[in-house]
Amino acid sequence: VLGLWYGLQYLSPVPLRSNSECRKYSFTLNSLSNLTWLATRQRVGQPLLHDDDVTVTINNHLEEPYLWDLQDVASAAVMVFQDPSLLAVSVCQRPLEYDWTVVLGRQSSYQQEDLDRVNNQLRLAGVNHLEDALLANSTVCRLAEQH
Repeated sequence: VLGLWYGLQYLSPVPLRSNSECRKYSFTLNSLSNLTWLATRQRVGQPLLHDDDVTVTINNHLEEPYLWDLQDVASAAVMVFQDPSLLAVSVCQRPLEYDWTVVLGRQSSYQQEDLDRVNNQLRLAGVNHLEDALLANSTVCRLAEQH
């Protein structure tokens, strides 16, 4: 899970503000061995997680796996797929009482059949707003990587 990931697909029942831009996500372990998720908007280069300029820490305790240490987020779960280059993170927003999911990949773009397999697994896991999914702009991501 550690290292750099690219946002491939965003699934949410409500519109997310910055879905059209490709973003990089980085997972690290902090000094307390908690998993930290830092998101960077590709063109701006500033840390951001969807609408907030924040770095998110996922408390990594066995009794409360993937509980996010933020006031406005109730919990988060990381789903690892058979293909180790794909990953999904689902987040439950506490005040708004809705969840959103981001599909991440080690590469900036994948074949549609790879995303279809991931979406089928998300459906089986209970993610029920796949019809609202938005794809990241992989063209922006590829252009930015060349510089």
